[in-house]
Amino acid sequence: SDEQYANDQMDRLIFAIESFKNGDTSVRLTKERDDKFAVLSEAYNDMVDLVGGVNTEVSRISRVAGIEGNLSATASNKGAAGVWLEVINNINVLIESIANPTIEVGRILDNISKGNLSEKFQLTVTGDFKVMSETINRSLDSLNVFADEVTRVAKEVGTDGVLGGKANVPNVGGTWKTLTDNVN
Repeated sequence: SDEQYANDQMDRLIFAIESFKNGDTSVRLTKERDDKFAVLSEAYNDMVDLVGGVNTEVSRISRVAGIEGNLSATASNKGAAGVWLEVINNINVLIESIANPTIEVGRILDNISKGNLSEKFQLTVTGDFKVMSETINRSLDSLNVFADEVTRVAKEVGTDGVLGGKANVPNVGGTWKTLTDNVN
């Protein structure tokens, strides 16, 4: 009967929506007649496919950027609209906001490894990234003072023959203090 058909369709729709609410995107609705339930089934299946596609893309970009370390990767927003497009775009903003400071730190460390202590952290950042950038720049300042003082003392002793010169490197500790003490 039509009433039984409507009840069965409603039960199937309720089951599918409950499954979706619980994170199961495997349930699909079939079209049995050309009626409102067929329209609902098609709309439900399209919605589940879209959310599944967004989930697949979020998983892919998490792997590529987060695990594999490809910080130039972006999530594709193909086919996304509305709130789903916002989700994808927000993921891309998140990746970029983490990638840029990370790449900048890599640039500075590469310069340090080549003996270039003149390049500082140049991005304008906030929060924890600001603390990190300030720490890096203070470290570079200390390294530069240490290098300048060692060079000065070495020149005084080696070239000028002035004995008793002392390196003055303020606000250092640990290995840098030990090195300064050893120069002196």
